[in-house]
Amino acid sequence: MTPADDGRSDFAGVTWRAEARARLYGVGIGVRVADADHLPPLLAHLPHGSILDPTGNVDRLYSALLREDRGAPAFHLYAGGRRIARHAELERVSRAFAAGARHLVAMRAQRRIFIHAGVVGWHGRAVVVPGRSMTGKTSLVAELVRAGADYYSDEYAVLDEDGSVHPFAKPLSIRTPAGRPQHLIEVEAIGGRAGTAPLRIGAVLSTRYVPGAAWRPEVGSPGAAALALFDNAIPARSRFREVTEAVTAGLDDEVRTWQGIRGDAAPVARWVLAQMAAERI
Repeated sequence: MTPADDGRSDFAGVTWRAEARARLYGVGIGVRVADADHLPPLLAHLPHGSILDPTGNVDRLYSALLREDRGAPAFHLYAGGRRIARHAELERVSRAFAAGARHLVAMRAQRRIFIHAGVVGWHGRAVVVPGRSMTGKTSLVAELVRAGADYYSDEYAVLDEDGSVHPFAKPLSIRTPAGRPQHLIEVEAIGGRAGTAPLRIGAVLSTRYVPGAAWRPEVGSPGAAALALFDNAIPARSRFREVTEAVTAGLDDEVRTWQGIRGDAAPVARWVLAQMAAERI
């Protein structure tokens, strides 16, 4: 693995005891540690679907080390030569590594377009809930799963060139009070199952959580669905043409679009799945 030290004093005198490389959608992720015992917890947070690739090229090298900081030991995480996280708990630093690695893949994935969205599968079609953080994607996805849908992701809709959605079934990230790490919950823990096969889009649900709001959805146009997906595409600026082609390919005549604010997720989830089931009768 080629070091990315760039002469930084942060790495002066550090001996790297263990390292690993992984690959996902053509993106190489490298990680090295000064204590070999710290590598397995970091690798446990590799993006969903990553494959270890000991001889592969690395697009970004992450470095983790434990050192005294202000009189107390703390873990430091670097992306290349830039420190991106510092915390007394290795789990917190591992989650920062996970978030950084996922975003790296989302930006650079070959022949895939990553869109900020929750996704479930229902009756052979994908329900896509585009939206950035804090819009309530995970809570709605969790209720859709509890209502019987297959889990695909609570973070990214992964589109191929034909517009089909592939699974990115990371643990669901349940928000907690400010200052505490999110709970990471496997879908099986809420009685659900993860989907495995790519699906055509069946519905695009543009919504955000507003406490106490009533669910009075409006039917959106194909243009509104396309705009919602494009607006949440991670590489929208750097790969404009690819994003446009994937989104266009994914929106066929059978895609339904609903939009509106919502309150509690459970009744909305039941409504969406009932609507889609009715379409197939």
